[in-house]
Amino acid sequence: MKVEYDSQEFDRTLQIEVHILTKLKQSKDVLNIIDCGKRKHYTYMVTTLCGKDLMALKLKIQRGFNDTTAMRVALFTLYGLKQLHEVGFVHRDVKPGNIMTAANRGHDSRFLILIDFGMARSFVITGDDGRKKLRPMRRKIPLRGTVRYCSMNVHERTEQGRSDDLIAMIYTIIFLTIGLPWAQIKNENEIMSMKKSTKDATLFEFQTIRFQLMTAINRLKINFLDPYEWEDEEIEKMAKVEQEEKEEKEKEKQREKEMEKKKEKEKENEKEKEKEEEKKVDKEKEYEMGKEKQKENDLKRGQMETAKSAKSTDGVFGEADEEKKLKVKTSDEQQKTSNVDICNKLHSAKDLASSHSDANENSQMGSVTKTGDRKHFFSKFFVTVTSSAVPGHVNDMETAIDYDQSEYRTKKALPSKLNNDSSACIHRVFSEEELQFVVYPAIAPNNFTEVIIPF
Repeated sequence: MKVEYDSQEFDRTLQIEVHILTKLKQSKDVLNIIDCGKRKHYTYMVTTLCGKDLMALKLKIQRGFNDTTAMRVALFTLYGLKQLHEVGFVHRDVKPGNIMTAANRGHDSRFLILIDFGMARSFVITGDDGRKKLRPMRRKIPLRGTVRYCSMNVHERTEQGRSDDLIAMIYTIIFLTIGLPWAQIKNENEIMSMKKSTKDATLFEFQTIRFQLMTAINRLKINFLDPYEWEDEEIEKMAKVEQEEKEEKEKEKQREKEMEKKKEKEKENEKEKEKEEEKKVDKEKEYEMGKEKQKENDLKRGQMETAKSAKSTDGVFGEADEEKKLKVKTSDEQQKTSNVDICNKLHSAKDLASSHSDANENSQMGSVTKTGDRKHFFSKFFVTVTSSAVPGHVNDMETAIDYDQSEYRTKKALPSKLNNDSSACIHRVFSEEELQFVVYPAIAPNNFTEVIIPF
C-alpha cells in the first residue's frame, strides 16, 4: 500500500503512478494495481505484495552478484522497460531499489519486475488530427532520477528518452556486479566528470541487447530455473533448522530410554525387597515353633517330678508298678512328641518347598514381563525411528521456493506452474533450454522480436 499526503511543498507523483499501472493492466508479468482512491487529505494505492529489491539482496550476500545472476537480472529489467516504453512512458529512475522480486516465495520469487513509476513521463502525445506523435523536448528541466545511475542528459538537464532508461539499466548491472567507480561519491559535478571520461557503448535496440545477453547466458550455461545465490543461504538456514530438530528428537529418545531403564531397575529392586521380607517371615515362624517345643518339654519334666514325690508312701511293688506305668506313659508320650516333631518338620519342609516354587514362578513371570517390556520398548523405538526416517515427511524442508524432493537433492528448481498457453505442450518432452521459456514466457524470443511503436 502506498499513501501520499496532499501538500503544495511536494510533487504529486502517486496519480501518475496509478495512471501508468492502469495502462499496464493489459500487459503480462507487471505490478498489478488492486485499488486506489482519494480522500480529503491524502490519496492511496494498493498493489500486489512484492518481495525484496535488488539493493537489499546485494546487502544480504555482502558482495557483488556473479555472472549467472547479473545476466538474468538484466534480461528481466530489459523486459520491464520494453513493456513501459510500449505504452508511451519513460521510467527516468531505473536503479536497484526499483527492481524487485515478484514475491518472497514460490514461482514468482524468481521473476523480477519494475516498480515506482512516480517519476515517469509520457513521450507520446495525441495531435489535433487524432494521431499520436513524439512529445516535443523541453530546453531545461529539473533533476529527475538518481545521480549514481542516470545518463549524461540528466546531468545536463535535458529531456530524457528511452535510451536514457537503457543507460541507467547498464549502470545498475555494473553496480550490482563489480561496482561503479563513482559509487561512493556524492558530488554531482565529480560524478559527471567521471562519466564523461568513461566511454559508453553505443545505444542498442531491444533485440540487439537481448541477443548479446542471451549469447552470454548460453556461453556461461546459465538457466533461469537455477536458484539465485541469495536462495542458497536460505536453503542452508533451513537445513540447519532441520538438523537441530533432528538432534532434539534424538535427545528425547535417549531420555525415554533412560527413563525406561530406571523403571526396570526400580521393579527389580522391589522384587528383591519382597524376597527378603518373605525370608524374614519364614525365620520368625521357625523361631516361634522352637519356643513352643521348649515349653512342652518343661511341662513334661514338671509332671515327672510330682509323680516321684507321690510314690514315697506306696510299697515297693506299688512303686515298681507305678514306675512301669510311668515308663510306659513316658515312652508313649515320647513317641507322640517324636511323631509331632516329624509332622512339624514335614510341614515346614512343604512350606519351604512351596515358597521356593512360588519364588521361582515369580522370577519366571518377572523374566517374562521383562522380555515383554523389552519387546514392547523395541517395537516402540523401531516405530519412532522408521516414522522419522521416511522421506517427504511432515518435517521436510521448506525452502525460499516451492520445491520438489528431487529439487532439494539437486538444488535445481523445477517449474511449479505453467502458463495457460503451455497446457497443450504438457505431453511434449522439453529440453532444459526450452523449459525455462515455458516457465518464464516473458524472456521468450518472440517477446523481443515484436516491438510496438506507440506513435
